[in-house]
Amino acid sequence: MILFCFKEKDRHFWVSASGIPLLIAASIQLFLYCYYGQFLTSEFEVLHQAAFKSQWYNTNKKVAKMLLIFGEIGKKPVVLKGLSVFKASHFTFLM
Repeated sequence: MILFCFKEKDRHFWVSASGIPLLIAASIQLFLYCYYGQFLTSEFEVLHQAAFKSQWYNTNKKVAKMLLIFGEIGKKPVVLKGLSVFKASHFTFLM
């Protein structure tokens, strides 16, 4: 039983049009991954700067030592990566 009969040129259109929802869904997933990766990186930079700008030198030694260690750890940026190669950021999404 044949339900649909396409001409050859119409068939190519429907085959290519059926991939559009998949492309849109994949783009949305990639955007969310990159958006939250950029958000995570930005927030950790703000957190590192806040620890640095606090008056850690006026606190007791234990807290000052913890903030210094946190500052040293914070020098390396926190980056969300895909396959340990691609950084998740706005730049990655646009490329």
